[in-house]
Formats: sequence, C-alpha cells, structure tokens
Amino acid sequence: MAKGAPVDVSSPARSARVNCAGAAGHRHSPDTTEYLCALPDQPDWIPTSAPLRAVLQAASTLPFRELVVALDYLLRYDAHRYDPSLHVSLDELRRFAQAATGRGVVRFRAAAALARVGSESLMETLMRLANARAGMPELELQFELHDELGHWIGRFDGADVKSRSLFEFDGEQHLRLLSQRKRDARKHQDARDAGWRILVFYREDLLGGLLPAGRRMLSFSGYTARRVAPGLARLLDETAAGEAESAIPVHRPSSPA
Repeated sequence: MAKGAPVDVSSPARSARVNCAGAAGHRHSPDTTEYLCALPDQPDWIPTSAPLRAVLQAASTLPFRELVVALDYLLRYDAHRYDPSLHVSLDELRRFAQAATGRGVVRFRAAAALARVGSESLMETLMRLANARAGMPELELQFELHDELGHWIGRFDGADVKSRSLFEFDGEQHLRLLSQRKRDARKHQDARDAGWRILVFYREDLLGGLLPAGRRMLSFSGYTARRVAPGLARLLDETAAGEAESAIPVHRPSSPA
C-alpha cells in the first residue's frame, strides 16, 4: 500500500460507512465472502476480503506490476507463511478472472494472464516482467540445473534453455553473508563449467522502469525482441508514485531503556 494511505474498510450494504481518520469507508453486498486473515505476532484474526477479491478491488489503484506481484505471491504455497491458507491455485485464479466483473476487471485479467507459479519474491516477479517487457521468450522458473553426469548444480531463479542463459536476483543476504557469497560463487562457477552463462540482477536494477533490465536480458541471451502489444507495454511501464509500505504489521523489538 502507498505510504500513509488510508486503510480500506468495508461495511455491509445497509450499514453506515466507516468514517474516521486513517480509514476509507466502503460498502459490500450481503453475499460477499468473508475471509479471516491471520496476522504475524497477533492473537486475533481479522475479517478481510478474500485474497483474489482484494486484488481485484485494488486493480484500479495499484500499479499494474504490483497486481502481478500480488498474484504471484498468492500462487506460491508456503507452509511457513504467517497465514498458511493464504494461497490459491492457478485454476482458481483463472476461474475467478473469467467470472470477475466490476471496476478494474480488465487490468485484473491482464495481470492474471501474466501471473506464474514459481516467482518466489517481489524482485523475481519484476525480473520476469522485465523479460516480458523486452519481448523475450518466457523463462523457466526455479530451474534445476545438473551437469552432464547428472550431478545437481543448483536451482536458479530463471533460465532460457535454448540460449543456455541463467538469471538470478541477489538480495541483501547474498551480499551480506560470507557463507552465502561462497555458495553462490561455487554454484555459478559450476554452472559456467557446464556451459551456461549467468546474469545477476540486484535491487536497483529492477526498481523503476523494467525495459533497461529486459534489454540486458535480451542482449545477454542473443535474442531479437518480439513485438510487445502497446497496451501491455503501457501497463508494464506503470510505476508507483512515492514509497510503499506493507499493510502487514512488522514486529520491532523495543529499544532498551
């Protein structure tokens, strides 16, 4: 959500809208399905819109790429997530997108068409969308690489098998921890020894416009760009205005007195 933005609160159709500081009031129909959402480090569950319904409701206000990020997140099953039931299948997403109506539905369906199982972080989704923005063939996600003897080399965020190109996003933990840097160096060298090339992206490469990163991927793989529909290009070129913050409360230990 945008930093400082009000929280959207919906009331039953015959009730008064919520009207207080820090909240934007709405109404919902009696047949709206309620979803009880767990919050990290909180004892109570709160009633919210069902996950896909929430993304649809945000479709007219969020930058397009953030809709895809949200849907990729929902498609990823993670038993250790603060709410393990916060997950939808690809079939559920497709059925919902087909039946959805109302404000933002065109943008939602376009985002649903780009959502994939396999992106495990915001930045991995942005890397995948940079690839799409540049008109490059779709990557294989979470690609398991073995050498010619069948020995496992490692898993990579994305791969183009035809050009033998591997793509990785390295977050802070890859740079901060010496043990992680050593593992990455060994994995990358083993991949090169097996005849693959590796392009690594960092956070600053993927924030802002997607096209520069996409063109790097295109050039690295040796492809000629395929045509990207102008409407899709405009959607992928949308960026957020200002900072964003998570709507999930973050537990911060209190400072010593």
